[in-house]
Amino acid sequence: MEYRLRRHDGEYRWILDIGVPRFNQQRSFVGYIGCGIDVTERKRAEEELRKGEERFRLAAQAGKMFAYEWDVATDKVMRSEEYVNVLGFGDHAKQLTRGQILARVHPDDRGNFLAAVADLTAESPIAHISYRMLPPDGPEIWVEKNARAFFDEQGRMLRMIGMVTDITERKRAEDALRESEARLRLAAQAGKMYAYEWDVATDVTVRSEEYAKILGFAGVAKSETHHQFSSRIHQTTSQNSMPRFPGLLPRTRPFRPATACCVPTAP
Repeated sequence: MEYRLRRHDGEYRWILDIGVPRFNQQRSFVGYIGCGIDVTERKRAEEELRKGEERFRLAAQAGKMFAYEWDVATDKVMRSEEYVNVLGFGDHAKQLTRGQILARVHPDDRGNFLAAVADLTAESPIAHISYRMLPPDGPEIWVEKNARAFFDEQGRMLRMIGMVTDITERKRAEDALRESEARLRLAAQAGKMYAYEWDVATDVTVRSEEYAKILGFAGVAKSETHHQFSSRIHQTTSQNSMPRFPGLLPRTRPFRPATACCVPTAP
């Protein structure tokens, strides 16, 4: 039996009471003989562990991730409860074989999925891979697996422990960004324009690839100093456009200086 007992200084301590009943020759109960053990530190450790597990569970839910452990000998994969929210396999057991999980991996990604594990060694036990999963209902999802394999003294893999994270939204954002950059590049090409960024502290100007077609500087690096670029501005416009920069302030409205630039001519 466990209970809290107040000490003389007012602090309560957890006590584990272990006792054995005593009987006399007439088999009548006469008392207990036992001991009391202070288990306060164990109780505190258990409470901290419970809080840690709760924090992990909440973090896993927020991050759309779950933990898993694969026993190579039995081919059993144990997963934390959060896998339901990530994979949508609500009608599947928490424990499956790796073969059953592989069947849910997108056919185009199964080769990489298997190779990521086959390439692991005791010297290089970390696996990191992204692949698509096919839920029972709904569209495919992208997941990212980070895991560590454990080996015996002969180099045979014993188990693997890791985390699986739903990165579907990140993949969609990356695809949208690529599409947006492609549209911007096509618009810049059609409109004969290029983008640039000038870092005043380093005096380095970085320009998008379209500048070469517009200015004809095929042999000039994408990154050069502002002074190098200014040296190619026509002398009739350089004096009119350059003094504008020192007077710029955070509240200054966007400016549109028009300049004539000297470009190389074909031989």
